[in-house]
Amino acid sequence: MPGSRPLQIVTFVLLSLTPMGRLPGEESPAAPPTSPTVPSASAAAPAPVAAPVPAPAAAPAAVNRPKGEPTLPAVESRAPRTWRSTKSELDYPRSVNVIDAEEMARTPRGVAIDQLRFEPGIWMDHRTTTTTDPVMRGMAGGNLLYTVDGNTVSTLWGEGGFGSDDMYGKVDPFTVERIEVIRGPGSVLYGSNALGGVVNLISRSAPHDYTENSDIAYGGATRTSYGSAADAYTARQEGWVAGSFYRLLVGATAIDANDVEGGRGEGTFRNTSGEDYNYDLAVDARPVDKIDLRLTWQDTDRNHTHRYYRPFQDNFNDREALALSVVLTEPAPWWERVEVSYYLQEKRDRRRFNESVKLANGITLGAPRGEAVTRTWEPRVEMVTRAGDHAFTYGAMAEMSRGESPDDEEFTYEFAGQHWKSSPDALWRNLGIFGQHEWEATDFLTVTSGLRYDTFRFGAAPDGSVAVAPAVNPASLGIHDQTGAVTGGVGATADVADGHKVFANFSRGFRQFAPVLSVAQVGGGVRVPSGLLDPVWSYSWEVGYKTRQPVWQAEASFYRTRFDGFSTDDVPGTFLGQDWFDFNGNGTRDGTENVVVFKTRGWAYVYGVDAAGETRLSDIWDLPDLWTVGANFSWNIGSTSAREATGRRTPVRFVQPAHGVLRAKWEDADKDGHPLGLWTEVVGESAFRFTQIPLERKNDPVYRRDPARFHYDKTVPIIRSRADNAGIPRHLPGWSELHLYAGYRVNDNLTFTAGVENIGDVSVRRAHSRMSDPGTNFTFGLTATY
Repeated sequence: MPGSRPLQIVTFVLLSLTPMGRLPGEESPAAPPTSPTVPSASAAAPAPVAAPVPAPAAAPAAVNRPKGEPTLPAVESRAPRTWRSTKSELDYPRSVNVIDAEEMARTPRGVAIDQLRFEPGIWMDHRTTTTTDPVMRGMAGGNLLYTVDGNTVSTLWGEGGFGSDDMYGKVDPFTVERIEVIRGPGSVLYGSNALGGVVNLISRSAPHDYTENSDIAYGGATRTSYGSAADAYTARQEGWVAGSFYRLLVGATAIDANDVEGGRGEGTFRNTSGEDYNYDLAVDARPVDKIDLRLTWQDTDRNHTHRYYRPFQDNFNDREALALSVVLTEPAPWWERVEVSYYLQEKRDRRRFNESVKLANGITLGAPRGEAVTRTWEPRVEMVTRAGDHAFTYGAMAEMSRGESPDDEEFTYEFAGQHWKSSPDALWRNLGIFGQHEWEATDFLTVTSGLRYDTFRFGAAPDGSVAVAPAVNPASLGIHDQTGAVTGGVGATADVADGHKVFANFSRGFRQFAPVLSVAQVGGGVRVPSGLLDPVWSYSWEVGYKTRQPVWQAEASFYRTRFDGFSTDDVPGTFLGQDWFDFNGNGTRDGTENVVVFKTRGWAYVYGVDAAGETRLSDIWDLPDLWTVGANFSWNIGSTSAREATGRRTPVRFVQPAHGVLRAKWEDADKDGHPLGLWTEVVGESAFRFTQIPLERKNDPVYRRDPARFHYDKTVPIIRSRADNAGIPRHLPGWSELHLYAGYRVNDNLTFTAGVENIGDVSVRRAHSRMSDPGTNFTFGLTATY
C-alpha cells in the first residue's frame, strides 16, 4: 500500500465502518465457537503494542460451570486437537495449554502468541516490538515447532536458529480462533523441530453455522484498537456469509506501530516500528453429510519491521499460505474419522542494509539488499480407529521445502546489478509415518503410547552466483545426503479420586539440522560443506497432577529432559581429500587453513516445575457477583557438558528465572450468576533475578546493554546488576509488573475493552530479550458486529 501511512490507516478505518448487514428478520450473528479450556490460572498476555480484537466470543457461561467445561458452541470446531488424541487435555498424559476464543476476545493482542505470556510453563522473549518469541523447557526458535492447523510455519530449516525474531509475527492474530500448546517434545506426532514443544494456532471459521433449506445468512464486523506505548493503531474489517452447505469468512487487517516508549528513564526505543497488512479467507463446505471440506488462505505482509538491536536494517517479511482439507466422519469397519490435507506456503524475507556486508568470498558490498525465499509443500493423511477399549490415531505426512538462500539469515544479495548467494539453492524432502495408541486399561487407568519414523533426503544445487572463496569451485558445494530417525513415547493417566488425576510420561524428540552449504573461514580454520548433521535428541520424563472441581482447578508437573548432540562445534576433517584448504589461493598452507567440519556433539539437561491453580470465590462465599482468583508459577534450570573458563558447566541458554503470575477478576452478574457484560481484572507478574547467563554472553548486548545505543557507543553502561569479584555482572535483576484490564459488552453487537499495562512504568529487561519491556501502555479496543 503505497502513500502516506496515516492517510492509509484513516481510510482503512473509515471503509471498515461500512456495515455489511444481514437479511431482514435475521438474528444477530452467533458468536464464534468456544472450546474446552485448559488450566489457565491467568488471563492472556499484554502486548507491547496495541492489538487487534479477535472475534467476539459467546457470553460466558453461568457461574456454576467449572472452567474447562465447554459451553455449547454456535458452530462445531472441526480442527483436530494439537495432541491428536481422542482424550481431553484432562485425560491426556502431557502438559498442554489452550487459549480459547473467549479469552482472546477479552484481552486482545497484536501478536497471537502474546496470549500465552501469563500461561504456566511459557516464557516470552521480546526481540522486536511487533513480534514475540516463546521459550519452553530450555528451547526457543527453530527448536520449537510452530504450526497453523497442524501445518508447519517454521519449515525444516527452522527459522532464525535458536531465536525466532520474526517467525511468530507471520500469522495475523485475527485469523486465530484458538491456541494450543504441547509443552515438551512433540516429535512423535510432528517430527523434526518439535524438540521443546509445539505451538499450534487454529484458524477461525465464519461464526454462522450452515443454514436450513436455501436460506442465506450474512454479516460483518469492524474492530479497531489503539496502544499508547507505541502509538499503535489497528483496523480490521471482515465479512461472512453462510448457506445450506457452505460458510465463508473474508477479512483484512492493517497495523501501524511506531517506535515504542520504554519504562521509567529509558526513553524512546528508536528503530522499533513496523507495519502489517494481512488478508485472509476461510471457506467451509459440507456437500454431503459426514464430509467436510475446508479451504484457508492467509497473506501476511510485514513492511519496515525494525529490529531494535540491528539499527542499520529494514526488514520485510511476507508469508502466503494455502491449506485444503477433507474430513470424513462416516464410521466404517476400518476407520472412524479420516482427514486428508494439502498445504502450500511461501515465506519471503527481505532485508535492506544501511551498512556494508562482507561475503564469504571476501567481497564487501556497500549497503546491499538481501532476500531469502522458502517454499513448502505438505500433504498429510490421518485416521482414527477404535477396537473395544483401544483407540488408534495414525497417519503419514510428507514435506518438501525448497530454499533459495534457505535460511532467513542467509540471503541472495543484490548489489550494483549483480546477485550473490550466501549458500546454494537446496531441496529438502521428509517422509514421516506415525501411530498413537490409547488403551483404557481399567476404569481408572489410561495408557498412551506412540511411535514415529522419519526419513530425510537433502540435495543442494550450486551455481556461479554462490559467494565462495576464489579457490573454491562452486560445483564442489553440491551435497546429496539422506538419513532417518525413530521417535516414540509412552504415558499413563490414573484417576486417583473423583476428578483428581495423576500422569506420567516419557517422550523422545529430535531436530534434524541442515547441512553446512558453503566454504567459510572461521576461527578454527576453514569450515567446509558437510552432509546432514546428526540430529539433536531429547529424552524427557514428566510426572504431574490435574484436577477440575466445581469451584476450583489446579495442575502441577515436574520434568527433566536430557539432550544429546546439544552443541555444535568445528572438528578437524577433510575436504576434496585434504586436511587443509588453500582459502586465499596463495599455494601455501597457512595456520588458519586447516579444514574443519561442523558437527553436533555434547549433552545438556534441563529440569523444572510448572504449577497453576484457580478458584471462584463467588461459589465459596455465595457472592452476588463473579469473583475469580488464580496463580501460576514456572521455573527451570539446566547446564551443558561444556565448561567455562571459571570451571563451571555452561548454563543452557534459554532456561528461565522463577516466574509467577497472580490475578483477580470480577464480573458483574445477575442474581442467578449470569454475567451481565461488565468485567475487570488485575494481573501481577514477577520474575526473580536471572543468574543462568553463559559467561560468553555476559557482556553481550542481548543481556547487558542497550543494544541500539551500544552499536554507536561502546561505553554505554551495563544494565544494573551486582558484580562478582572479577567485576563481571552476575545476573539480570528481578522485576514486577502490574496490569489492569476491563471490558464492557453493551449488547450482542458492541464490545469495548481497555487496559493499563505496566502501571508503575517500571524498567524491565527480560532474560533473552534484546529490548526492554514497554513502559506504561494504555490500550483501547472496539468490536462492532452487524
